[in-house]
Amino acid sequence: MTDAKFGWTEFYMEFADKLLAHRGDRIPLVEAVHQIFAHSDLTFPLTDQFQDGSKGPLQDICPFTIMGTFNRGLTDTNRRTIAAELGQFLGVNEPAPSSFDGIPLVNNQNSWFFWYARDRDDDDIESLWEVFEDAIKLANSDDGRASQLFVDSYNQALSVKGVRRNLTIGLFWIRPQNYPTLDGKSETYMTSRLGIAMPKIPLSGHEYLELADELKRCFNKSGSDVHSFQELSLAAYDEPTTDNPVSPVWLVRAGDKGQDDDADLDNGLTILGWQEVPDLTGAVDKDEVHERVRQGYPDESNQYIGSTRSQLAAFLLEMSEGDIVVLPLKTRPGQVALGRVTGPYVYQEVDGVERHTRSVDWIRPDVLRSDFGRDLHGPLNFNRTVWRMQRNDADPRISAMMDGSRDPKIDTTEVETDEPIQPPLESPEVSLYNLQDIIADGCFLEQSKLETILNRLKVKKNLILQGPPGTGKTWLAKKLAFALLGQKDDSRVRRFQFHPNLSYEDFILGYRPSDESKLTLVEGPFLKTIIRAEGDQSNDYVIVIEEINRGNPAQIFGEMLTLLESDKRNSDEALRLAYSSSDADRTVHIPENVYVIGTMNVADRSIALVDLALRRRFTFVDLEPVFGDVWRNWVRDQCGVPLNALTTIEQKLTTLNERIENDRSLGPQFRIGHSYVTPPPGTPINDAGEWFRQIVETEIGPLLDEYWFDNVSEAENAKMELLSGL
Repeated sequence: MTDAKFGWTEFYMEFADKLLAHRGDRIPLVEAVHQIFAHSDLTFPLTDQFQDGSKGPLQDICPFTIMGTFNRGLTDTNRRTIAAELGQFLGVNEPAPSSFDGIPLVNNQNSWFFWYARDRDDDDIESLWEVFEDAIKLANSDDGRASQLFVDSYNQALSVKGVRRNLTIGLFWIRPQNYPTLDGKSETYMTSRLGIAMPKIPLSGHEYLELADELKRCFNKSGSDVHSFQELSLAAYDEPTTDNPVSPVWLVRAGDKGQDDDADLDNGLTILGWQEVPDLTGAVDKDEVHERVRQGYPDESNQYIGSTRSQLAAFLLEMSEGDIVVLPLKTRPGQVALGRVTGPYVYQEVDGVERHTRSVDWIRPDVLRSDFGRDLHGPLNFNRTVWRMQRNDADPRISAMMDGSRDPKIDTTEVETDEPIQPPLESPEVSLYNLQDIIADGCFLEQSKLETILNRLKVKKNLILQGPPGTGKTWLAKKLAFALLGQKDDSRVRRFQFHPNLSYEDFILGYRPSDESKLTLVEGPFLKTIIRAEGDQSNDYVIVIEEINRGNPAQIFGEMLTLLESDKRNSDEALRLAYSSSDADRTVHIPENVYVIGTMNVADRSIALVDLALRRRFTFVDLEPVFGDVWRNWVRDQCGVPLNALTTIEQKLTTLNERIENDRSLGPQFRIGHSYVTPPPGTPINDAGEWFRQIVETEIGPLLDEYWFDNVSEAENAKMELLSGL
C-alpha cells in the first residue's frame, strides 16, 4: 500500500504505462504536447534546430522529456495543470497529484533528455524509449532476461548526449518503487546518512541495479530512517543544508581553445596542458615544482615560469579530494561543467600523450552560465588555467549549485515565466546566429558574398563597410558582429558613433573630473573593451564604429592605430599609452579576440577622404543597392506588399539610380539604397502606393533636394517620376 504522502506514485506509474503505448506512433503525442502549451500561459521549449541551421517545431520526443514538462522548476499548481492535461490525453484514470513530495526535478531551463536535431544522433530518442520500456518490463517481472535487456538499453541510453544523472531521475518517475534517483542531493544523502560508497557517476546498468539492491537492504535494517526510494528522495531534499560542508572551488580550464573539453568529460578527469613539464609525482613543495617547470621550459622568462609553477603547484599540492572544479566549456558556448575532485594528482597517458591529471566526477556537465549570478561571470572568464575562486562568496554559492539548483543569489521565484532554453547548448540570454540568419533577417546579398566578408573580417581583424545611403551598412555591421560571435550577444558588441569633436581622451584614455573635484585618469570605452577581452580570451568582442570617417581616426585612436594591425595583436608589440599614472603606467596591445567593424557613407561631401594609415589597417567592402527577386519576395512575405507593386517600385528606383550614376556632379556613390523601401520584418503594409509615396516625400525626396541643390527642377522631375502612376 502506498504511503499517503507519496500518493503521486500511482498517477506516475499509470502515466508511464499509458505513455508507453504511444512509442510506435509518436506524432499525435508530439502534437498533443504542442497544443497543450500553445493554449496555456505556461512555457516549455518546443522549438528544435536542424542540421541546415533552420529552426522549427519539435518533431519527435522521448518519454522522459514529456514527464519532465511537469517535473521541473514550476509551482505545484502549474505542475498539476500540465500533468492533468497530459494525463487526460493519455487516458490516465488516476487523478493528477495534489502533492509532489519527494519527486526530484530537472533543471527548468535544461529539461530535455536529448539535444537539438543538429547535434543528436539519429537513434538517441529511440534509445530513450527503449530503456523506458525495458525499465517498466523489469519492474513488472523478476525474469533474468528482462534484467539483461534493461542493463543493455540503460548502457546505450547513457551514450545519449546530456543524459547522465537525469536518466536515473526519469527512471524514478516511472517506477519510484523500483529505481532510485541519483540526483546530487540523493547521492549526498546515500553517502553521508546511509554510508554507501558510491561508484563513479554515471553508473553502468549493472552497477545501478546493484546499488538499488544495496539500498533496499539498507531500508530493511533496524533503525533505518528511510524505507523506500520515495522516502530516501524526500529525506534528501529535506536534509538541512548546514550539514553539507562548503567545498573550496577551483576554476580549471581545458586548453586555451577548449581542446580538452571532451577528454575531461568523457574520461572523468581534469587535464592540464604544459605537456613539456615532466611528471610532478613526488614533488613536495613549490621549489620542486619550479625545478620541473624550468626543466620543461628552459628558455621561457622568469615571469612565465613563476606563473606556471604557481598553477601546477596549486593543482598538485593545494587541491584536495572533494573540492569543486568549475570548467567553462569553450567548445559549448554558454555552458559550464561542475564536478568534484575524486583522486590525487596522476601523471598518465590520455589519448596517447602523458598528461597532468586529477580524477573528477562531473556531477553537472551542462550548467548554463545564466544559472550563475552576474557577479560570477567575470571570475568564470578569468584567464588562468588553475585558479582558486574565492571572491564573491563563490565557495558557498557554487557548492549550493551542485545539487542541480541555480546560484542562490538569483531570484528563482516563478522561473517558468521566463522563456526557457531548449537543450543545453546556448545560454538563455543569447541565441545562436550565423550567415543564414543574416539572410533570413533581410539581407539580400548572396551567401557566398557574406562568407567572403566574414572571412576577411576574421583575417584582417578590421573591416569597413562603405556605400551609398540606404545600403544597410549599420544594420549589416551589427549582424556580421553576431555572426562572428556565433550568437546574438549584445554584451560583447559595443557600438560607437564617430563625430568631429570626438577625441583620444573620449575613446581611449584621458583625465576626467572626479567627485572630489580632482582630475582622474579614466579608461575610455575602447580601452575598457580591450581589457575585458584580454581577460576573456575564450570569447570574441566586436567594436562597431558608425561613420568612422566623420571623426579624425588618427587623433581618436592615437597609438592604437598602430596596434590595430592584425600582425601586431600580441604582447610583443605592446605600446605605452599617451597618458600614464601610478596605476595606468602600462603597455597595452589589442588582443586577437577584438574585432573592429566600421561604416562609411561615401556620398557625404562634408567628409574628408580617409587617410592612408587607416585605409591600410582595414579591409574595405562596397555595399550597393540590392533589389531583384530576393528583395521582392522578402518584402512580400514579411510585409504583405504585392509583387506587382514591388516590381514597379524597383523599376522606378533603378531608373533613378541610373540617372544619379550618370550625372557628372554625383556618380554611383550617391545612388538610393534598398533600405529606404525595406520595412522591418513583420510590418504590415496595407496600401503599397501610399507607403511608397510617404517614403518619397519624407525620405528620398529631401535627399534628392540635397543632391541637386543647384538644380531644383532636376530634383522635382526625379520626385515626380517616382510618384507617377501610384
